[in-house]
Amino acid sequence: MIYIYKEMDQFTKKDYNANQILLSAERRIESEHFAFYENKKQSMLAYLLLRYALFRECGSYSEPKISKADSGKPYLSDQEGVYINLSHCNAGVMCGVSKYEIGVDIQEYVHYEENDFRSVLTQKERTVIDSRSSDAEFTKIWTLKESYGKYTGEGITYSLDRMDFSGIDAKWSRRYGHLFSAECCEKTADAACTEEELKRINVSYDELMEILNILRHFNNC
Repeated sequence: MIYIYKEMDQFTKKDYNANQILLSAERRIESEHFAFYENKKQSMLAYLLLRYALFRECGSYSEPKISKADSGKPYLSDQEGVYINLSHCNAGVMCGVSKYEIGVDIQEYVHYEENDFRSVLTQKERTVIDSRSSDAEFTKIWTLKESYGKYTGEGITYSLDRMDFSGIDAKWSRRYGHLFSAECCEKTADAACTEEELKRINVSYDELMEILNILRHFNNC
C-alpha cells in the first residue's frame, strides 16, 4: 500500500517529543542533522508513517531495522519480501510498502519555468506542461522521475530528458517495464513506481496517533 500523511500542522512539538522513543538511533541521528525543526519533523513523520504502515500491513510492533544498499536506497534488513520507500516535504510525508521494489516521491508544487527545466524534460513533457500552463503538471512529472530513480536506487542521475512520463495519472500505467501512478492534490503531487497496483491510503492525524500510542505502550512494556 501507499500511505500518505498531510496533516502536518496537527503534529505538535508535544507529539514530536513524545514520539522520539519510537525512532531508531540511526533515524534520530539522521533527523538531528537537519538545521530546522520543520525538517526534523518531516523526517520523523516519514519514519513514524513507516511504523504505522508496517503495523497495519505486517502486525509489526518492533522497530524496523533499516539498512542501506550501496546505492543509498533503504531496505528492511529484518523482513524478507517486504520493500519500502519514504519521501517527505513541507506539506506531507509518503511511505510505500510492497512485496516488490518500490520508489515513491511527494513534492509541493514547484513553479515551472521552461528555461530552468528544459534539460530534464522530454519534448512531449514540455508540450503537455505548456498546454496546461500548470505547475501541478510539471511537479507530477517530476515526482514520477524521482520515483523511478528511487525505485532503481540511482536517484536522478539517469538521463531525465530521455524518459517520458507525460500522460500518467492516478490510474496505474505500465511504462519502461514498470508500473507508475501519480496524483495531484491541493498542494502536492505524488508518484510511485513499483511492480503491483497499490492503493493510496490517506492517514489522518487521529489514525496515526492511535497506532503510535499502541506502539509507545508496547515499547514501554
